[in-house]
Amino acid sequence: MAPGTAPLLGSEPALPTNTPSAEAVKALHAVHEIISKFFANGTSSGPNSSTTSEPGPLSESKPHADAENGHSSGANGTARSQEANSSSQESNSNINKMNATTTSPSPKPGPGPKLDPEQLRSLAGVISESVDIATTTDGPEAKEAVRKMAAASQSLSNALRPPPEAIMGWFTTASVVSAVRVFMAWGVFDEIPSGPQGISIDELAQKVKTQPSLLVRISSMLTSASILRHIIPATTTQDEKAATRLAHTPTSMLLRAGQPMEAMFKVLYTNIVEVSTILPDYFEKYGRTEPLGPAEIPTSYLAGKPERSYFEHIGADPDRLANFNRAMSITHRNVPTTGVYDMTEVCRAAAAEEVDDDAQRTLWVDVGGGLGHTVKLFCEEYGLPPARCMVQDLPDVIREAEKQNASDAILRQVRFVPLDFHKEGPVPGALRYYLRHILRDYSDPIAVGILRNVAGAMVAVPDSRVLVAEQILDAETQGPGVYAAFKDYTMLAIGGKERTLAGFEALAEAAGLQVCGVWRDNKGGTGHGVVEMKVRRSVD
Repeated sequence: MAPGTAPLLGSEPALPTNTPSAEAVKALHAVHEIISKFFANGTSSGPNSSTTSEPGPLSESKPHADAENGHSSGANGTARSQEANSSSQESNSNINKMNATTTSPSPKPGPGPKLDPEQLRSLAGVISESVDIATTTDGPEAKEAVRKMAAASQSLSNALRPPPEAIMGWFTTASVVSAVRVFMAWGVFDEIPSGPQGISIDELAQKVKTQPSLLVRISSMLTSASILRHIIPATTTQDEKAATRLAHTPTSMLLRAGQPMEAMFKVLYTNIVEVSTILPDYFEKYGRTEPLGPAEIPTSYLAGKPERSYFEHIGADPDRLANFNRAMSITHRNVPTTGVYDMTEVCRAAAAEEVDDDAQRTLWVDVGGGLGHTVKLFCEEYGLPPARCMVQDLPDVIREAEKQNASDAILRQVRFVPLDFHKEGPVPGALRYYLRHILRDYSDPIAVGILRNVAGAMVAVPDSRVLVAEQILDAETQGPGVYAAFKDYTMLAIGGKERTLAGFEALAEAAGLQVCGVWRDNKGGTGHGVVEMKVRRSVD
């Protein structure tokens, strides 16, 4: 998959579609009550001054909802050597020591930030109100309520944490990511059964050929973050030895080999964690300016092949390419494809021209549309005639698409035509040219070149439009949120960028186009949208 594909490296995580549990509802309501009582009592010292007792990393957690049905695994009955028994005793000894520390009170944190009562009440109010919506409604409203709760909870946490604690928190998160990467490399997530009973530390250590005590130390990072579940048997008999166990959560189930999220984790680990180690050197060598690409970008510099573009780099490694393609398969779940842009004119043209002489006009061209999954969604949702839709991408991609789609009732009717959008324009005269998550992979000069090539295919047809479906950063008013900023930072590694509406308008003007419509995902709250452009003419 080279430059003609449409990857989304900063894809949004899927928002939870299930309603919060009863325990979560009680907890969220309690947040509002605690903060209200805190200020109602006229307390002058902030919550950061209190002494709390926190569970240690290996304390027993309440079970998560089962991610999948599976068979539980009993205690390991395999005969062990004396060395294995010694390691087991060492493992349980370490666990007991770590659990013993959980009964001790945590040290008092340092001075916290000055608390703003109105801000805290407002955030707690948002959480409390959103709980009711999330638990009593369904669809976009519930999804938006969950998003608001998550955002308000994060803001509330930020407001309450002292700056030194916040800085240490960055490295806590980094440690979780590091532990996940180690367990992926060792195949730990794949060896844990999917049932609620999980597997004992000793048995798991044997399966992944790791010292039990080391497994305990690394797993504690993941159990403390609720990525894995730690189980301590409540009772034992004289014939049974207490065996601490690890079990899956819905999160860890997504990190097993072959899962799209596991593939996405690997892509982001390289493009963020590994790239971060060379960024100072990279900017020292190439200058403190935005990477222009397609070559001499951070990822290719990291790989020791600065002359390659990102897609040339991953295309040279079949395993990396397969992982990338698997990661990209989740992107349509996270942001809407249909339901954002007003398709009225396209549907009208599809119906009217069936009886006109112009019935063969191409209605929809998915530029860089890969295997055709997106165009199929539009055909299904709006009844577009597949024979009047087209996908254009690189020759290798087109050959693969035709092979995979031979038995698909819709896609086998769609026309697949080779195109390198860096060098040429798509077929001329179509009603709509659709670019989904294309421009974000490139710097401004390259993005302008792509749009200019598309504009050349639109010049002779006044009603032709190009639709750019991407994240639209809201930086003009309050700056991007942390997740939007994260996605833009991720694109930096491959020479791409997320853009504000003003950024898209600048691209359009430089390419001989003008923005004539903006459509946003207001219901889902994803920040995703469609920027509609037409050819700029001297007289409209």
